[in-house]
Order: sequence, then C-alpha cells, then structure tokens
Amino acid sequence: MTARSRHHGFTLIETLAAAGVLVLISALVAASVGRLASAREASRAQARAWASADRAAQIVQRAVMQTVRHQDLFQTRLVIDDGGSDEAARDSIYVLARGIDPVRPGIDPGLSSDGGEFEMGFRIQDGNEGSALWRRVDMGFDEYQDAGGIATEVARDVVSFSVTAADAEAVWAAWDSDQTGLPHMVTIEVRTSTPDGRGTAIARRVVSLPRAFALPTPSEVVD
Repeated sequence: MTARSRHHGFTLIETLAAAGVLVLISALVAASVGRLASAREASRAQARAWASADRAAQIVQRAVMQTVRHQDLFQTRLVIDDGGSDEAARDSIYVLARGIDPVRPGIDPGLSSDGGEFEMGFRIQDGNEGSALWRRVDMGFDEYQDAGGIATEVARDVVSFSVTAADAEAVWAAWDSDQTGLPHMVTIEVRTSTPDGRGTAIARRVVSLPRAFALPTPSEVVD
C-alpha cells in the first residue's frame, strides 16, 4: 500500500494567532523604545540643569572669594539684597572684587587691564527664553558705584538665587559692609529647572572671608 503524503497549511485561526503575537511584540518594542527615548531626554535635561546650576554657583563663588579686603571700609564693598526665600528666592549680590578679566576687551583700552578691582553684581533676570542669572561688571571705584558696566548672561534656567551672610552671631538674609564690615561667611544657593520641567538641580557653595587684622597702633610699632 502506497502512503500518500499530505501537505498541511496554516489554518485561519493559526494565522490570526500569529498576527496577534506579532502585534503584541511590536507594541512592546515600541513602548520600550519610547521609554528609552524619554529616559534619554530626561537625562539630558537633568545634565543641563546641573551644569547650569554648578556654573552659576562657581562663578558667584569665585567673585566672592576675590572680594577686596582692606582696612579702610571705603575701599571694600559687599552688599546682599534679600529678594525672597525658599524655591522662589531672587536675591542679588554686589561686590568689589579683584580680577584679571577685561571688562570690555578690544573696545576701550582703559578697561582692558591685566588686573585690577572691579564692581561685580549678580541677579536673576527674566527673558524670552526664561529666567537666567546675569552678571554686571564695571571698573571699581569709578564715579557711579553699582551702576554702568557690561551685563552678560552667566547661566540659563535659573529659577532661584539665594545668598546669605553670616557673622559670629547669626545668619543674615541681607548685608551691607558699609554698616557692619565684611561677613565671616557667604552661602550661595542656585536652583535651576529646564523649560520642560524634566531637569532640576541645586548647587550650593560656601565662601569663608578671613578677617583683616587691624593696623598696629604707633605704640606697637618697633623701630
């Protein structure tokens, strides 16, 4: 007896089942790719927020570290204005600081020195692309202190800028060296948030300002 070969094809039910499996796998792959893309964008936003906060805090920290220290308080200045608190702080700080960067390079030779004393001010300013920390720089001890100079954007996405001063007694939200001299310590806090809200960061810096020693009295001077 001759055996007859039989060829079996896919039934309709098997074809539909296979199609359903393929659709399910495609959906899982699409969801995984979407989550990966979202995680990548969130990571980029977080990196952007941290870089902006860290840059802003470092620049302000460097300016405060370079604060001019002099026995004569007319030759030094550090002012902190309180502009709110917590996550909505919009403080500002103004210092007389030493630096080597020219204020107007290539424009005014008189303001392109290799070193000197400068006015530096920092504050948040709103713009079309959101809020940012700005720095104003001018030559120190000119006719109009705390005015004029060149303003440049330091860091974007800054939503909060907090500066406090401390002495031996307490921490102060506002400070003026013309009234109480230089503080012992300045704390800087910068908060950033990207426009899409995916990236947020906080950078803090603490600057210690060593106290200047008093000049010796004539009786203490030894010939």
